[in-house]
Amino acid sequence: MQDTTHAGAARGFHSSHPIYATPGIEFIPHRSGLHTRKEHALPRSGELMIWRLAASWDYLNREEAALWLSREETARLRHHRNPAFARRYAIARVSLRRILGDALDKSPESVALSDDAHGQPVLDESGCPSPLSLRIAFAGIWITLAMSADAFGLETLLPDTARPDTDMSLASARAACASQLLAQPVDYVEALCAHRVGAMSLMHDDANAIRVIDLPMPGNISAAIATPISTSTLHAFGWLSRSF
Repeated sequence: MQDTTHAGAARGFHSSHPIYATPGIEFIPHRSGLHTRKEHALPRSGELMIWRLAASWDYLNREEAALWLSREETARLRHHRNPAFARRYAIARVSLRRILGDALDKSPESVALSDDAHGQPVLDESGCPSPLSLRIAFAGIWITLAMSADAFGLETLLPDTARPDTDMSLASARAACASQLLAQPVDYVEALCAHRVGAMSLMHDDANAIRVIDLPMPGNISAAIATPISTSTLHAFGWLSRSF
């Protein structure tokens, strides 16, 4: 497993995105790749790990990685009518298997993954030190993978071609990831917009206290993560030495 300790500060990494100056959030960029942290291969409570990948085989041997897919994943892959979407799905799943395999000291094909009702991956490993929440999101050529010891929501969106409004796309991403975390519809304008701090929206009611965090992404992609208030550290693989 490779050492990917935070090098952003040492290398003078800076960005204009407000996430780097949002109180209560430590956004730590790491170099690209299918690796995790040497000190803690899996996220602890209060941490979230996220990977931003292009839909390419840059970090994998295509022929070898294809053998890692389960029977269910292979069947789902074959049902994709769009070849580009099928490729993106395959790369996302084998990338997740590679990351989890390294973290759990298992071969990628032996990692027990299933899908929930929404097609999101579920880790079925009794030997995992603590439960893990997993999510995958797609936007254009980009794949975003994330894992946390706590429940969370993740959404990435491209603006509608008929109405290319980036602000509306970001609002939709915020609402969607909050809805995932709370397992109920969230009206972004009413619930989140009034409580903004930097790159973060705060949502409080009698039953819930969550934060919705905007993520820096390339181009016109909008991305957001919804986490419990207790989540304060985001390890972001693929964000080091980027200007976004």
